[in-house]
Amino acid sequence: MDREEWEEYRQDIVNHYGVWSEFCRKAVREEMTDFAYLKEDGTVQKTVYGGRLTAVGNFGDDRYVYEKTEIPPHSVLIEDEAGRMVYTPSLEEGRR
Repeated sequence: MDREEWEEYRQDIVNHYGVWSEFCRKAVREEMTDFAYLKEDGTVQKTVYGGRLTAVGNFGDDRYVYEKTEIPPHSVLIEDEAGRMVYTPSLEEGRR
């Protein structure tokens, strides 16, 4: 990545890092205790680490409702002892 690309993608990278660095910090300290395909086609997957950290990834093109929480397409629901959040990575307009 050169300086020009860094300037173009900087905010996207910072946003992504802010979500995933915390998740990874917690996940690496726990054993993966469960994994399941929540849809037969594999587009929605659930992973649990140590019973306290859960990620439900929606890799499909349609929204998915998990325990009353809507997960948009290409998004992930992250749940831990602090609560729940849905993260949808996106590039700023004009770079899609």
